[in-house]
Amino acid sequence: MDLLNQLIFPGISLFFFLLERLFPKRQQPIIREAFWTDLAHIIFNAYIFGIFSSYMMVWIAENLPALKPWWSRVEAVHLVSQQPLWLQALVLFVLKDFVQWLIHNLLHRVSWLWAFHKVHHSIEIMDWMGNMRYHWIEPLIYRMLQYIPIAVCGFDPKIFFWMGAFDLAMGYFNHSNLNASIGPLKYIFNSPGMHIWHHDARVPTCNLGIALSVWDWIFGTAYYPAEENRNLLGFKGVENYPKNWLTQLFVPLTLLLKRAPQKANTSATTES
Repeated sequence: MDLLNQLIFPGISLFFFLLERLFPKRQQPIIREAFWTDLAHIIFNAYIFGIFSSYMMVWIAENLPALKPWWSRVEAVHLVSQQPLWLQALVLFVLKDFVQWLIHNLLHRVSWLWAFHKVHHSIEIMDWMGNMRYHWIEPLIYRMLQYIPIAVCGFDPKIFFWMGAFDLAMGYFNHSNLNASIGPLKYIFNSPGMHIWHHDARVPTCNLGIALSVWDWIFGTAYYPAEENRNLLGFKGVENYPKNWLTQLFVPLTLLLKRAPQKANTSATTES
């Protein structure tokens, strides 16, 4: 990993850590409940699995078109690759964010995907660290359904690195404990005040946007009440959900393994 890759993640992390100290929305101690669990998620997701998967996605972005000679005959590929980088970046940003909104919908509505996404929604105290609490299966789903199809469309691979840095900063911002209001821009961009309602256990699935909130306003999944309220984060039964990092990695897999024999037995009973 080059110097830029080594510095950009801790640099963005430190930036939001300091911002929360200067402009906190809620009074929360630095070493708050679940701090060590979230720190373990950060180390694993960013520096172990994250580095490996990022290199894999870059390799795919650079080599997949070459592995598929027939793809070069698709006119759209040439149309994208011939555009200036700023235009490629703008198109990629909007396209990728909409695909992320669709995938996020699936994570909440498909039961076996929700089993993995539940790790992220086990957050009960929100700050920038919560952005990194997720099961490693989740970015695989995002990247397979998002980066691979987009990569073969002819976008310059360099854009993906900077887009990843922006995604990290936006994820930190949305989960941060910052006293920040973006005013009318809430109809375009996501924000801490909007995203915290996505994590509220009392509210139906809403605010699924990653960087852009516009998809939620268009498709009727936006929820941003004007009144201040004390959010109750998590989901029904979150108090019984595992609290340590290692258990959170394995619990979705064990739940799926338990369900598989039940489905097999159900099928056998139906057939008989």
